[in-house]
Amino acid sequence: MERQSFNEKMRKVAELLNYNWEESDAWGSHGYLVGLYGVKISVRSDDFRNRIRFSPVFPSGGEKYYFIDTKTEITVAGTKTCEQISRDVQKRFLPTYLINLQEVNGKIQEAKCYEAKKLATIKKVADYLGEEVRNNSQIFPGRIKEIYKIESESDEFVGFEVQCCTPGKAIKVIELLKQS
Repeated sequence: MERQSFNEKMRKVAELLNYNWEESDAWGSHGYLVGLYGVKISVRSDDFRNRIRFSPVFPSGGEKYYFIDTKTEITVAGTKTCEQISRDVQKRFLPTYLINLQEVNGKIQEAKCYEAKKLATIKKVADYLGEEVRNNSQIFPGRIKEIYKIESESDEFVGFEVQCCTPGKAIKVIELLKQS
């Protein structure tokens, strides 16, 4: 299907679905149906088989990518009308995709909460030392020459790296840690 006619057809399908159509410059006949709440569907024309492929796109959640392993992808005949295509997408694609999207968004929210708790944990130590947190999880305390770095290990624990100290100081730290 010619790129221009593909984009016109997908604009109409998007309108029927109450989504927006975003053309892609990356490939020939390709673009995205975009809706509320992170809905994004990759749409590509397969000219060789005269099919249109709908594939899920999930939000990344920052540096981490979440993927739900399901058979969400569908294809429809390129000869179908816009109304037929929108019905196929609503019936065959969206139910599974929306459930998976909700699951991915839940995982992203859990990860954000966990990262916020980790930051709060390291921030307690930073505030005590009068230092700043770097890279959301590390403190490099300049006033304590024996400690190179203090780092958030989880939402409850920090770890620290001692560069070099006297045996007496090492024993004091060990004794303190043995008390807990």
